[in-house]
Amino acid sequence: MGPKRGYWRENPASSNFIRCPNQDACIGYTTGDYDEFMSATGLCAEGYDGKLCFQCAEGFAKDKNSNCIDCDNNVKYWVLTGFAIAIAIGMFYYFARKNIKEMNS
Repeated sequence: MGPKRGYWRENPASSNFIRCPNQDACIGYTTGDYDEFMSATGLCAEGYDGKLCFQCAEGFAKDKNSNCIDCDNNVKYWVLTGFAIAIAIGMFYYFARKNIKEMNS
């Protein structure tokens, strides 16, 4: 037996069950799929990992609400990243050109 949904514990011998900060991230001791996947400490939902399922798994990142989202399939993430890179390149070009003009004056 293990923790219920929304809870986690440090190790199988512990009787101290801790409420997860993000209760949706901690799915309990079983996935519910015929008890195929069980964990005495508790399982994390997809995209979550670590103690209290508080960290994001590899390939996932936290959004503004501290939910772990898939980086590969997040169009908003890639659009914002592209926009930030374009701004950085534009600023570099602007300041480089400005410095060249000042040096030639």
